[in-house]
Amino acid sequence: MFIQNNYGADMARPRQFDADQAIDRGMDLFWSRGCAATSLQDLTAVLGIVSGSLYAAFGSKEQLHARALERYRSRNAGALISDRDSATDVWSALRATLTA
Repeated sequence: MFIQNNYGADMARPRQFDADQAIDRGMDLFWSRGCAATSLQDLTAVLGIVSGSLYAAFGSKEQLHARALERYRSRNAGALISDRDSATDVWSALRATLTA
């Protein structure tokens, strides 16, 4: 939806939700249900937004899932790499990665 300004040009409505918070909530939902089992209705209910806002902010459910995966990776990869690098052999590294 567009709002007309005083000069006759269209302006996009400002986002009414925190995209980072939406990604975090989406990440939790995808984690618990999986991407395929998470519906657009599930996402909009948990995120507290309408489908148009989800599409405007993220493009699609799949793109939100990709952003959630990137968020998960950025938060958790450092610890996994550290555990792997501190292991004394391959089996210890594998065990550390899997238990993490």
